[in-house]
Amino acid sequence: MKKLSIIIPVRNRNIFPLLHSLAKYERDIEVIPVYYNSGLWNISRAANIGIRGSHGELVAKVDADLIIPDGFIDDVLSAGKCFGVAPVIMLGKGDSFEAASYLPVHRPPDGSVNYWPCGGWQSAPRDFWFDIHGYDEDMILYGAEDTDMMNRAAHSGLKCEVFHPIPHCWHDSQAGKHTFFHRGNARMREARIEMPVRNRKGWGGNAPRPGLEFCRWALNALSC
Repeated sequence: MKKLSIIIPVRNRNIFPLLHSLAKYERDIEVIPVYYNSGLWNISRAANIGIRGSHGELVAKVDADLIIPDGFIDDVLSAGKCFGVAPVIMLGKGDSFEAASYLPVHRPPDGSVNYWPCGGWQSAPRDFWFDIHGYDEDMILYGAEDTDMMNRAAHSGLKCEVFHPIPHCWHDSQAGKHTFFHRGNARMREARIEMPVRNRKGWGGNAPRPGLEFCRWALNALSC
C-alpha cells in the first residue's frame, strides 16, 4: 500500500507541471488523474471517483493547476492522521515557479483557517473519506465544496493541519462566470453544516473506476 494517494480532478487544465513536481515522490505516492466530463462539470464527483479507486493510507484531492513545492509531501506524510489544507499562492502571468517562494501569504486577522484559500490541497486518512462518502456531489461545478469539507472534517473530530503554501499556475480567470452555482453551493453548505455524511444514495459513481476515467483523460490529452 502506498503512503499517499493523490487525486487530480481534470477538466480543461494542463496537469503536466503538477505531475512533474510530484515525480520525485513516486516511491511513496500513487497519482490518479480523473477526467470526468459527463455533462455539467462536477469536481466533487470527479474527486470521489478517484477516492474510491485509491489505495493510499492517506488520500488527497489536489487542484490540477498547482505545483507541489519541495518538501511538501514529506510534511504531509509526517503530519499523520489529520485533515490537511494548504494556502494557495497565486502566480502572475510572468512569474516563474521560483518566484513563489518570495510571495506573501495573507492570513485573516483572527488567525482562523476557514477563510484561507483551502481547497487546492485537502488530505485526510483514507477511512475518513469513506466514512463521510466523499465530497458532496449535489454541489454543481465547483465552489464551496472545499470549505464544506473543512467543516465536515471538524465535525468528525479531525485536527486541521495547515501546510506550507502551494504555488498556483497562472491561467485566464473565470471569476463571476459561475456565480449562480457558487451561491447555491454556499447555501447548501450552510444548510448541511450539521451533516458530515452525504451522498447516501451512492458516491463516486458507485464504482471505483479511475483507471477508465484516466484513460479517457489521457486519450483526450493526446488528441489535442
